[in-house]
Amino acid sequence: MENSGVNLTVSNGKKLFIGGLDDALLGNPDTKCILEKRENDCDYEIVLMHEPDMADLLKDTSVDLLIAGHSHGGQVQIPFIKTMSTSLAEKYSDGIYTINKKGMQLYVNTGIGTLRIPVRFKAPPEISVFNINL
Repeated sequence: MENSGVNLTVSNGKKLFIGGLDDALLGNPDTKCILEKRENDCDYEIVLMHEPDMADLLKDTSVDLLIAGHSHGGQVQIPFIKTMSTSLAEKYSDGIYTINKKGMQLYVNTGIGTLRIPVRFKAPPEISVFNINL
């Protein structure tokens, strides 16, 4: 996911774009570079990114679905105590969000690992499967 992307034609002739944004903390994310790789007549556009708060960089584009992780869903969620968060996963921590009025969706997966401490509480690990119907 280093600012690259691929255009695919699926079995029904529809066009799908899948791009990957470089890591914001350890890399050099370039949304313009990704979007330049899209074909003009894509029917559906997906961008993968590590840090979910980077979604706002793409809110004024035609991307349909953003998929991120990084947050571990807060990892430890104790009632009435502020959930542990990590940088660039404070605004969007888990689940699905609508990013703009056009209906762009961001899905933040809680993943299966941990960060800092090897514990999860009330932040169940997950593996997600998407069916994209074009």
